[in-house]
Amino acid sequence: MNSERTMIRRKMPSSPAWWLARNYPLAGNVINFGEGYATYDTDLFNSRMPLVTSCVGYDPYSPVGHNIYPEPADMLVSIYVLNTLLPIRRALVFQEMKLLAPTVLIALRTDPVSGTLLHDGVQTQRGTFQKSYTVQSALADFGGTVLTRKSGFLILEVK
Repeated sequence: MNSERTMIRRKMPSSPAWWLARNYPLAGNVINFGEGYATYDTDLFNSRMPLVTSCVGYDPYSPVGHNIYPEPADMLVSIYVLNTLLPIRRALVFQEMKLLAPTVLIALRTDPVSGTLLHDGVQTQRGTFQKSYTVQSALADFGGTVLTRKSGFLILEVK
């Protein structure tokens, strides 16, 4: 299964990144965990958030060179990453995130995804894994506090 390789080619920052830029005080050194092909979210955090000292993208599966393991940071942002991983891998990656920063912000998809049932999500026609989260399932998997619930996504803050 191609569960970790679900990155899409964006042409602008993601909706969760815009929400964070407008509503959350990202500060210090920030890791954008799971950056993917484009750097739009990282660029947004670096250019529009005055309290951010530096935001670096990290994606161990990136085809474009964002796979250098980052130094620990003050905050970590993960947008649409954990919902693409099978349960055991998801738990391991979440633990890794918590080791990299004391504050972890997680954006998860909440919109329904079509496919064949697999574990706690679905296998899509593209051969990727997706889990659609509810507030309750997100809190059960990761704990923390819900910062927002918008159409298509929710954001958790885990400390």
